[in-house]
Amino acid sequence: MLLDDFCAAACWQPVYFRWRPNLPDAGDDHVLELAIAGGVEHLVTHNTRDFGRGELKFDLPRVVTPAQHLKIVKLK
Repeated sequence: MLLDDFCAAACWQPVYFRWRPNLPDAGDDHVLELAIAGGVEHLVTHNTRDFGRGELKFDLPRVVTPAQHLKIVKLK
């Protein structure tokens, strides 16, 4: 039931694979592409190290851990 609720609240976001972020782990590229295409403020992951080492740099999304994200949300 929780997955159904999550999917019901999700917004489908088209991704246009015209560029690649070129992260150290190519398996992470699609995550960053989707975050940028969706215009998110935060990309929440435990894998912050790999996302900060790509060749392309972006102001948003800000890559944060789940704990950092919870602190940010509580402050708002």
